[in-house]
Amino acid sequence: AASLNIGEKVELPGRSTALLEKMNSAAMFVLSSDYEGMPNVLLEAMCMGMPCVSTDCPSGGPRELIENGVNGLLVPVGDVEALHRAMERMADPVFAKKMADAAYGIREELTSRDVFVSWYRYLFGEEPKAKD
Repeated sequence: AASLNIGEKVELPGRSTALLEKMNSAAMFVLSSDYEGMPNVLLEAMCMGMPCVSTDCPSGGPRELIENGVNGLLVPVGDVEALHRAMERMADPVFAKKMADAAYGIREELTSRDVFVSWYRYLFGEEPKAKD
């Protein structure tokens, strides 16, 4: 940050035990990983109703959570310019609010019942049967 002369505009706080409090004051959440499974931190940010930008990792984890342009933004891994453009787009308060409101909806989509039904369908190719 210092070598790019942006030190006054960027904060790199390091480790914290007050993560939720720090995230609440952020303008957006950005996940710039090259590799991710199912990123809990992205899921948590979305459940908090944060506007989110993420790299579209090869494993597809972020892609399972973000529908590009609907509830967040996905960018190709390693594409610094695309990440920059996505962050600029998310800096628009109207667009960010639209993405954040839609991201918050993931709370209803990923209930424990819904996750169970999805896994059941995947494993057995059919709907779970209701107990009497």
